[in-house]
Amino acid sequence: LKQHLDPIEQRGVLETLRRLISRLNEIFRWAATEELTRR
Repeated sequence: LKQHLDPIEQRGVLETLRRLISRLNEIFRWAATEELTRR
């Protein structure tokens, strides 16, 4: 994921990056709750 997030950071669109990371965290928490991934 980092390789995809770094270009966003380099472009300086930090608010978009913050929102994207927040959404990804929600997805990973859901996946862990559903036991689709390791915590």
